[in-house]
Amino acid sequence: MENPLPSGRGAFKGAAFLTAATLASAAIQLRSATALRGPVAALYVMVFVGSVPLVAPVVGWVGDALGPRAAVVLSRLVAGAGAGVVGAVARYATVSARVAPR
Repeated sequence: MENPLPSGRGAFKGAAFLTAATLASAAIQLRSATALRGPVAALYVMVFVGSVPLVAPVVGWVGDALGPRAAVVLSRLVAGAGAGVVGAVARYATVSARVAPR
């Protein structure tokens, strides 16, 4: 029989997610130019929230076809690839901003 009481892991994961989302939002707003804060924040929200309806059906199909573990692995790979792309773009933008002639 399963334990009917929650273990607290869900609350920890929720708090970690909210902390990461808040820190990411604050970082993009603080690092963007004042005139671009609105568009940058809108793009962040569009990517952060808007990608879920695009990826969820694929993850669901993989879960049905290959099982839940494969769906979790796919989700982690997609998230890791996205984070890698964002990191590479941010690194390139930082390096090119430092090297750009004035």
